[in-house]
Amino acid sequence: MKTVHLPTIAAAAILALISPGNVRAVDAEKIIPMSRLPEAAAHAIEKHAGGAKISKVSKETDDGKIAYEATTSLHGRTREISVDAEGRLLSDEQTIGLAAAPKAVRSAIEKKGGKVEKLECVKEDGKTQYEALISSEGKRQEVIFSEAGKVVKIEDKKGREKD
Repeated sequence: MKTVHLPTIAAAAILALISPGNVRAVDAEKIIPMSRLPEAAAHAIEKHAGGAKISKVSKETDDGKIAYEATTSLHGRTREISVDAEGRLLSDEQTIGLAAAPKAVRSAIEKKGGKVEKLECVKEDGKTQYEALISSEGKRQEVIFSEAGKVVKIEDKKGREKD
């Protein structure tokens, strides 16, 4: 009977798990002070914040691309602004009230039913979409609507996606 060397098997299993075919890009976020941002990124964040209190700034890496995201608040509304190192606006997410959404979006939300826990206006890649966190019958879903009120995507609380 052959003796199996447990550390060798464990090392082989670890190497198999971390081989290039099994590694995928993972979002990395690091909270940093505004003073550590590239000058253009810091200037852009301050400009887009428009006097709102900047409560958190982070450096994020997604698929090798670096972005700087600031969380701001003004009059009880939260906003997240993402820019690149050159100060170009990548995305702008703002918490809004239902009345501030376009009529088509409000109608689609009402048709979907349930309680709207949070509604955000998201501007990214030249598109504006509305993300609604809706709870109904013990279920919570994030529903993304186009400006025309069409459901773009539904994600349940566990993160499973339905297109």
